Amino acid sequence: MHRPLNTSCSLAFLNFKTPGSKEEADGIKLCNTALWRSGSLLIGSVFETAFKEAYNVKLISFPIPYIKSGSFVYDCQVSRGWQRRAANMESQPIGIAWPQPSSRAANGGRSRLPTDGRTRPPYCSPSPDQILTVYRVGNFVDLSSGPMISRTGLIGRFAFAAVHQIDAPDFGQLMRVQGFAVPRAFLTHFSSVELLEQRAAV
Repeated sequence: MHRPLNTSCSLAFLNFKTPGSKEEADGIKLCNTALWRSGSLLIGSVFETAFKEAYNVKLISFPIPYIKSGSFVYDCQVSRGWQRRAANMESQPIGIAWPQPSSRAANGGRSRLPTDGRTRPPYCSPSPDQILTVYRVGNFVDLSSGPMISRTGLIGRFAFAAVHQIDAPDFGQLMRVQGFAVPRAFLTHFSSVELLEQRAAV
């Protein structure tokens, strides 16, 4: 929790464990959705910082999580000529032990929000009275309706599964980056992880 409770309410503490009731099953579904949204945010944070200056990367959006697909995604535009190889990436390591993300930007902080109406999320209307929720990983900030997990330490395994080219009516050719994650709460055999990665790459 990263914000105060302003009114009386009920709190339910959720986890990724096997459910024992329908209520617990609904809670686990919510946890999985939060994990998948957070995974998309992490993809965006990596693609925002991992490319050399010769390649222009424009983040477009990440679709609503569809857990049965086996992967979370982020759609982006990458300048022509880019190929998926390490030589086109920055040499510094991309941290996997990310700092704890906050549910809101710090007071007085500045962030780069989309001004192009095509890339602005549907809930981001140009209203001066609207309060938007942003999520942060390191120096990367993105808009999302949430929910997301409270900290990246809840993720035990995170990997990129595939990058596919797709055609979008409003943007032309995009790169759809697919990834998968396993919560730290689960000890998963490497063979099971390989199966999850293969499924996420489809």
